[in-house]
Amino acid sequence: MKFENFVSILFFLFYKISYYLVIGQTIEEKSDCTKLYNFLNGDSENYYNNCCSNTEIECDNEGYITFFNNNEANFEIQDITSFPYLSRIEHLQISNSNIKEIPNSILNLTSLKILILDANSVEAIPPAIKNLSKLETLYLQENVIKELPKELFSLTNLKELILFTNDIEVIPPAIKNLANLEELYLSENKIKELPNEIFSLKNIKLLDLGTNEIEIISLDIL
Repeated sequence: MKFENFVSILFFLFYKISYYLVIGQTIEEKSDCTKLYNFLNGDSENYYNNCCSNTEIECDNEGYITFFNNNEANFEIQDITSFPYLSRIEHLQISNSNIKEIPNSILNLTSLKILILDANSVEAIPPAIKNLSKLETLYLQENVIKELPKELFSLTNLKELILFTNDIEVIPPAIKNLANLEELYLSENKIKELPNEIFSLKNIKLLDLGTNEIEIISLDIL
């Protein structure tokens, strides 16, 4: 190896090491517990994996949060838009928190399989819902949603879609794309008619349409 190449390699290694060192201490990515507790408490302390023993939070063997239920913890959330990025979270529930918009901070949690945002004030389902391609369960009941965006029907892994007690008027024909859907709750909305495509859902086991402006009240499909 030429001396010049050797010097270049040493310089590169020195640069990379220097980049990750500040006054002799390695810069480490914040743990999930630290990110979540900083968000909830408005501080910058390091909590390491201290949150993993709480009943409302579950972590995997490496300390990454996989489950968070704010409804059980009753944490007061001031600004949902700054919810931290938790790369392995699969189950997220934030209920009764007066959320009006589903922020990108949640729509970027691409490992989510279960998302529960019930009893809030959500007015619309953003097109970015399509980012949650692994989603199997979506609970948005008791909000003020009026329309269902086409992007919702790209979530082909959905098995449960819970939308009762909203202001939905129309069910788009694209509902047929949710081929794995097993349970669909649409009661207490403002639906006047159903698209024929809703009856092409071959895996549906429960279709609840009660208290709408259509004649069918509810169907248990065995």
